[in-house]
Amino acid sequence: MNSRLGMRRNAAIIFDFDGTVTLGNGPVRAYAQAIQTELLADPAAFAKQVEAALADIDDLQSPYRDGYHAVADLAIAQGIDTAELSRAYLKSRQLLGTEKAPVEMPSQLPALLKAIAPHAWVVLATNAPAEGIEKLLDRWKVGEFFDQISFNTNKPAGLSSLIEELDSQRILAIGDIAENDLAPAAELGAHTLLVTPQHTLDDAFEDIITWARQGE
Repeated sequence: MNSRLGMRRNAAIIFDFDGTVTLGNGPVRAYAQAIQTELLADPAAFAKQVEAALADIDDLQSPYRDGYHAVADLAIAQGIDTAELSRAYLKSRQLLGTEKAPVEMPSQLPALLKAIAPHAWVVLATNAPAEGIEKLLDRWKVGEFFDQISFNTNKPAGLSSLIEELDSQRILAIGDIAENDLAPAAELGAHTLLVTPQHTLDDAFEDIITWARQGE
């Protein structure tokens, strides 16, 4: 049996992408800006509402799951339909990591992934499509550390399916949206770790490595 596949049976760590492996609101702003302004009832008000919502999300004081949820909800209130939202979203994902949709990498991400690789099967699971993600990971020189990448995962339900397919004895799920990234994992007995703008992967660096090394 391949040694990496054998490791999967022992332990797996599942990372979310947006807001976890990447930081910053650049892609969300690109999503909002990709919506055709002529279709908005009040473009200026929409832009202000988006910025206010993002500030509240960063301060953990928002009813929205994340920035994408906020933009979609605010746009619908301005008369935008789901077809336009889908078009704008896909356009924004194609800009991922460019100056029009900038993101930052947690500074210790490469060191973290290198440290856990000998101890756990490493998974990236995102609800986003593939556009722009692999290119960004390669540019950051971290793509090689992921044993498995799941696009269009359809979390939360899709995360449950992914965990059942992994069939690992120990699982740690890491993400910034509890209901999507953590709750399905917890229901299946996995450990979970919530990251926020104030507590990123850098802050959880030692805890994640300690978890990966347990049980050996």
